Amino acid sequence: MAEADQFIVRQATADEVQAARDVTNRSWLVTYPSLIGLEETRALIATKHSVEKFHHQFEIGRDQFLVAVQKDRVVGHVWGFEKDGFYVDRLHVDPNCKRLGIGSELLSACEATLPEKSRFWLDVLKGNDAALTFYLNFGFERGAEVEGLVGVNAIVMEKTVRRPS
Repeated sequence: MAEADQFIVRQATADEVQAARDVTNRSWLVTYPSLIGLEETRALIATKHSVEKFHHQFEIGRDQFLVAVQKDRVVGHVWGFEKDGFYVDRLHVDPNCKRLGIGSELLSACEATLPEKSRFWLDVLKGNDAALTFYLNFGFERGAEVEGLVGVNAIVMEKTVRRPS
């Protein structure tokens, strides 16, 4: 990786919550309009990704509110919570920074905090083939279809946390 591409993954600071939200929303605007429509995407950004929700999630789950930072700029974000194991609610990388290993590093950092043999899981909206491939390559297995967003089903992706021997 070239020096210009280097980034670090760490817990977010309160000052970085807005930047994490901005990365998430840019990612949504690139990915979700083709799956659920532009208006639905914008409506969900306004509600599911409100400033207040992001700040609340940061306050309740600081340990798992992680950012990838490159040259003092947030370029990726992951956040999750306990729900039948550890559920990854968000993993997003700035669309201009894809394929640098940022998403993998964010997931690895998140997974490293979990107890061995715990369930690590998330949902991927059906039709988001790039995300499905990414998670399969990361070791997740495809599970059941569940209700997703605005009438589009999601696919449960899960794995069991293992530690190297």
